[in-house]
Amino acid sequence: MKMLIRIWIASLLMLMVSCQQQEEMDSWEEAVELTFKLDLKDKQSRADSELVDGGYLQNVSVYLLNNSEHIVAKQENISVPNKAKTIVVTFDRSYDLKRGLYTLMAVANHAPTWNFNSYTDLMNNFISTEATDNISSKDVVQPLSLMKEIELHAGKNQVEGELVRTFA
Repeated sequence: MKMLIRIWIASLLMLMVSCQQQEEMDSWEEAVELTFKLDLKDKQSRADSELVDGGYLQNVSVYLLNNSEHIVAKQENISVPNKAKTIVVTFDRSYDLKRGLYTLMAVANHAPTWNFNSYTDLMNNFISTEATDNISSKDVVQPLSLMKEIELHAGKNQVEGELVRTFA
């Protein structure tokens, strides 16, 4: 009788452990969504006359890179109407994101022809000091950027970030 009870208890314990392991595996496979709110840094301290100089958003591109520096999700050249100072970008379930650590990169007010397929493309984009046509007039909205490490969990994630000038 004692032997039967021990076998029964051992079986129950093994069943409980296997159920817990299955539950942990299922939570890793659960869909991940990200809502990202971009905002301008120090927008309250700037006068309306300064808004041309990086004070509003014209177009925005957002990239999510995995720990191997591969772009796993992106939304490029999002047009922003009415000189907005904030934008919300959503990566829903269709992007098939998984739980884990990511680098979020955002660029605003860039040339709409910019199109990046890799981390190297993003990081190799620079302004040449030799060409005179790269110097913007005061009437051109200045590029803004953000790079942020984030961790995505199962379900819906919300992240905020402030864009800053790419150059001065």
